[in-house]
Amino acid sequence: MNEAKLSKLIDLLAVKLDEHQLTELRFKDLQVSRQVNVSAPVGGMVMPAAGETVCVSHSASTSTADAEKSPMVGVFYSASEPGAEPFVKVGSSVKAGDTICLIEAMKTFNPVKAVKSGTVKEILVKDGDTVEFGTPIMIIA
Repeated sequence: MNEAKLSKLIDLLAVKLDEHQLTELRFKDLQVSRQVNVSAPVGGMVMPAAGETVCVSHSASTSTADAEKSPMVGVFYSASEPGAEPFVKVGSSVKAGDTICLIEAMKTFNPVKAVKSGTVKEILVKDGDTVEFGTPIMIIA
């Protein structure tokens, strides 16, 4: 898909997020999600605040079906602290059980371990991105 068509699709999906009060839409290898202000419940539902960040991830080259996935809801970090080397980079070799990132949940930094051995082919999220349970975070093959 060319960049102009992808941009139009993302705009359309962002409108649908608002229309249906959704926080995330996924279709094949495209994910559009919105960080929600959880401190503003309205009638039992959490409503998006004005000016929220919309995160889009797209992986045209690789299927995310076999991706390493987030084991929890939280914030993705590629390194142990700001300025530190990331746990892995594209091209890094990893063994099952190696720490590949951290997910911060409730002010606790939880190490995420590789499920399988291989080479990091693609990192699908950026530092500071909010991830849901099961969000594909990287491809290791």
